[in-house]
Amino acid sequence: MVAADESVGRLISRRRQELGLSQAALARRLAADSGRSLSRKRVSDWEHERVIVGPSWLPFLAAVLDVSVSTLAAAAAVARYRDRFGD
Repeated sequence: MVAADESVGRLISRRRQELGLSQAALARRLAADSGRSLSRKRVSDWEHERVIVGPSWLPFLAAVLDVSVSTLAAAAAVARYRDRFGD
């Protein structure tokens, strides 16, 4: 279950941990699925919201983390809102 106010970084981190994946393992799976390179550091940046995950990654994250693209997009909107306006 996803809380309505859960930001994308928290969602990615929570689901990754629930699935027993390390950041490196998640990066490898996303890279393999997308055919693009992705580092463990980028996953960390997403989780800590130093960088908000871009829309091109959402379908791949949704598949690996077993959440909907719309859930991830809504969580990304929460993160962008908080970044702009604060908590």
